[in-house]
Amino acid sequence: MIFSLIKAEKNDRQADKINVKAFEKVATAEERKNQVEKDSRMSLEKLTNRKKGILVTSMKDFVVTYEKIMKIDLIESKELHSIGLLPNLIQDIRSMATIAIMKKKTPPANVISILGPIIEFTNSDLNLSAATLRRKQANVVDSQVETICIALEAIQKRADKISELLAKLNLLFRKSIETVKKIIISKGNNRSFYTREDKEQIMTCVNFATTIKTIIDTPLIDESGEMTLQSIKAIETGEEYLVKINNLLSDM
Repeated sequence: MIFSLIKAEKNDRQADKINVKAFEKVATAEERKNQVEKDSRMSLEKLTNRKKGILVTSMKDFVVTYEKIMKIDLIESKELHSIGLLPNLIQDIRSMATIAIMKKKTPPANVISILGPIIEFTNSDLNLSAATLRRKQANVVDSQVETICIALEAIQKRADKISELLAKLNLLFRKSIETVKKIIISKGNNRSFYTREDKEQIMTCVNFATTIKTIIDTPLIDESGEMTLQSIKAIETGEEYLVKINNLLSDM
């Protein structure tokens, strides 16, 4: 009888410890998930705002400048024939009022409820068995949350990368637009006044618009909540063009 009481007390103490650790593990996992989810959402909102900002400022300004370029009829010249900027590109830029970025779907916020309430059994063996099961559940939850966090952190990293890339490209884009504006003011609408260097500057400006629009158009996340391969290609294209432009500037 005494042995059974001692065993029961030992089992209850062990069950209490297991329960506490299980809930602490899940609580820590929940806190980590909430923070990572918050950070990733902020990165996505930052990217959305950057895209919108470029559309209503730089792209809008480019459309006005491009219309002036068309009046010069430079597109017919051999040097600019390779631009291939179609009218629907300009129409797309005009019609872009908002940028929709799909939010990553995550499990319900309160994962602690998965463990359920602690039920005290009269049998100490049952108490210990229930606590052991709860520990296993906590380990599963912790593993699932870690998987979610890894995915969200990857999204955040890519969103931040695109935001940074767009900021750098847009800075050079703005300068390019201003350069083209000055050229047009100086040379007017007579195509014969434009030098090869002038045409190259115009080509650069148009290529900036095309590259930036491609990045803006590319979805970061697909309908199933997974990151798209197109976003990787868009980043690579943007970075390659940025390197190309920086190399040209360094050679001047």
